[in-house]
Amino acid sequence: MIDMGAYFEPPRKAAAKQWQVMNLLAEKGLRFNTKDAKDYIDSRILVVRNPRIANVIERIDEEQRRKEREVEHDI
Repeated sequence: MIDMGAYFEPPRKAAAKQWQVMNLLAEKGLRFNTKDAKDYIDSRILVVRNPRIANVIERIDEEQRRKEREVEHDI
């Protein structure tokens, strides 16, 4: 079990696909620890209420590349 943060809203038990998405977020280190973190995940990673796993993976990868470019730019 992983602490997903105070702002984590778990899917229904029967929502297997949504639990797979939450597992993916946990594996990538994304947590709902603050209101800002929840807003970021909802608006930039999940985007829709019931996202496809492939889309979530793609958005996570895009965000990681964007952050890497920002770090390179700051150097």
